[in-house]
Amino acid sequence: LTAQGVDTVEVPPQMTAQARKGQRTRQKTDQTDALAIARITAREDDLPAPRCDEAVDDLRSLVLYRRELVEARTAQINRLHADLTQLRPGYHKQHDSSGLAAPKALNRVSRQIAKCRTARAQAR
Repeated sequence: LTAQGVDTVEVPPQMTAQARKGQRTRQKTDQTDALAIARITAREDDLPAPRCDEAVDDLRSLVLYRRELVEARTAQINRLHADLTQLRPGYHKQHDSSGLAAPKALNRVSRQIAKCRTARAQAR
């Protein structure tokens, strides 16, 4: 918007949170936030211009993406551990899920599951 010549300002999140407190419902939705931001920008004339720091935005995006990948990997490891506990009785006594993060362990476990003919193993 700024590049197109549209006047823009940055509304601090605390101001939108405060505006929500005055509403009948304190739900946080895109619509309520948009209305709160519109009201704040109409009444406040000293809001700062948005900060455009591409390096910070890029780093924030990379950190978020890494966090999502780690969460997805953890979910897969937990699922695999649960599957092994069901498919290989006694597995949980010998191993915990933390060892499944290593590539060698994943390959070994995948071979174990491939030997199973149950629907659960085949769904993997």
